[in-house]
Amino acid sequence: MIHKSLTFSKPLGDVVIKSKAKAKLNLILNVVGKRSDGYHILDSLVAFPDIGDEIVVRKSEHLSLRISGEFSKKLVNKDNLIISATKQMQKLYGEFGCSIHLLKRLPISSGIGGGSSDAAATLRCLSTLLGKPLPDIKLQMGLGADVPVCIEQSFQRMRGVGEILTKLASPPPIYVTLFNSGIELSTTKVFSGLKNFSCKTLDDMPTFNKISTLIGYLQKYGNDLQKSAVKLRPEILEIISRISLTPGCLISQMSGSGGTCFGLYLEYNEAINAKRELKFLYPKAWVQAGTLFSDNSGDCVVS
Repeated sequence: MIHKSLTFSKPLGDVVIKSKAKAKLNLILNVVGKRSDGYHILDSLVAFPDIGDEIVVRKSEHLSLRISGEFSKKLVNKDNLIISATKQMQKLYGEFGCSIHLLKRLPISSGIGGGSSDAAATLRCLSTLLGKPLPDIKLQMGLGADVPVCIEQSFQRMRGVGEILTKLASPPPIYVTLFNSGIELSTTKVFSGLKNFSCKTLDDMPTFNKISTLIGYLQKYGNDLQKSAVKLRPEILEIISRISLTPGCLISQMSGSGGTCFGLYLEYNEAINAKRELKFLYPKAWVQAGTLFSDNSGDCVVS
């Protein structure tokens, strides 16, 4: 059994494994159907900015989880996918001890896959710690539909319910500003509000060797869940509009099932200035700027 604690269990040796658990950004999200079991069928373009949580794993006599960071208080008293991911590795490879520290920087229930990315990072770290393979994609899906796409944290096309993944060549680096006003949206409610399914798939996808090609393609498709989310929380539309007005913004929209919204920029200083402007207008909001398609892969670093 894993116990949440405010301190690490006694570490063994000096093996430390760290992984960034990046935010998952749906640049495009088409909902193309619904299976008989109730799961929706997606066709999505997913990327990972260099913004996220951090997982640190150390060898230990026992299992423990410590959570710190800006959004730690929202997780301390509830179960989370890190625990589930660790239990899955125990079932596969037997009992083992380790202490896990989650530095929680991403907001909760915000449409950027924070919990799934944490689970994926935990699996990567434990795989390295134990010297064992990652669980197969079926077991990863058992933790959550977004976990498989978060394993590599690379530019990917995600289809089906999240199990069909195609790695894509990354466009040139571009800059992003993420904004969340504290809105927590129920994924179930957002999907339930979707009355019609898109007939659009991403089979016409070009090679994104130019930023202009990428932006034009994003403008063509967008996010099918945005209208449903706006019906539940109309202020999302105001946020998207406000981001679009920041100097240099190429496109602005909502990610996932909401309510995090984003803007894309050619220059880093434009993303930083947008962050400052939005933070001034919405002082209580979570606003971050970073790079999309950077060389920082987010893979485990063993030290």
